[in-house]
Amino acid sequence: MHLPAIEALQDNMVLYSKTSRQYKFFFSDSPASPQTETLNRMPLHGKIEAVFPYHYELRACDAYLLLLTDTGQGRYLAGNTSIALMPGTLLFQHCQSDYTLELSEAGEWNYQFLYISGSMVSQYYAAYRECSGSLCTLTSVSVLPSYFERLFDLYQTGESEKHYDFLLSNLLSGLLTTLLLEQDSHVDSVSQLPPHLTEIKDRIDAEYMQSFSLDELAREVRVSKYKLVRDFTAHLGISPINYLISVRIEHAKRLLVSTRDPVNEIASAVGIDNMNHFIYLFKKSEGMTPGAYRKACYYQKRNLVE
Repeated sequence: MHLPAIEALQDNMVLYSKTSRQYKFFFSDSPASPQTETLNRMPLHGKIEAVFPYHYELRACDAYLLLLTDTGQGRYLAGNTSIALMPGTLLFQHCQSDYTLELSEAGEWNYQFLYISGSMVSQYYAAYRECSGSLCTLTSVSVLPSYFERLFDLYQTGESEKHYDFLLSNLLSGLLTTLLLEQDSHVDSVSQLPPHLTEIKDRIDAEYMQSFSLDELAREVRVSKYKLVRDFTAHLGISPINYLISVRIEHAKRLLVSTRDPVNEIASAVGIDNMNHFIYLFKKSEGMTPGAYRKACYYQKRNLVE
């Protein structure tokens, strides 16, 4: 399937939108020339301070989206894929099918985005997806946010800047290379966890349905709970409690699809006895209630069979 270049879409990029305010996107003013068409390019970028309601359905194009969430929480939707975009996460996604960016509930979502293209970007993307999904959780020492700022500053300097296209391509290469290296480092850190973190992670994975407290976990490995949270987050990019929640939600998703058990029984089975709290956590993670998720999976399976 031939995908249009994002520059060719301009005002036709948005299929449908529902927003409470107007948002400005910055398209590059200069098309690729024969001298620069092999370079990395940034045809579209922007910073968004979204408030509810915020819903954009966007057209597929031959470009890659890099979306950095600063505060709040949004969601990326494409086909049957739904990705929660939390603070400190970076989405790297090929825009090869129509997709949606939205705030699924009242609140705010501040994020920065780059649409990039170029002959080398697809190779970076393929290498990135070999060791990761679409979403990267940044560590507290990540330098990736600084690349966004430098790219925005370069754009503000103006495309009249001497060698602008080459400077831009070099910065984009630096960003993508750093993303690969940081993600590899994160994967390595998971496979080389210190013994006390391995013990905690293994226990959560095996006994997620049990009740846990940070004090209890810290006592087991003989460290303070503050050190436990700091070390766990540094190595895994997520706190112990949020990791426990994510494991419980993943198991709940499997039970919703593979059984007919009532939602309240599934909540208890994964260790969350408060039904309202379970629904809140599930919707925060998946963008829909457990009942809606079960129904969506049912219709998806039925359509595949038909």
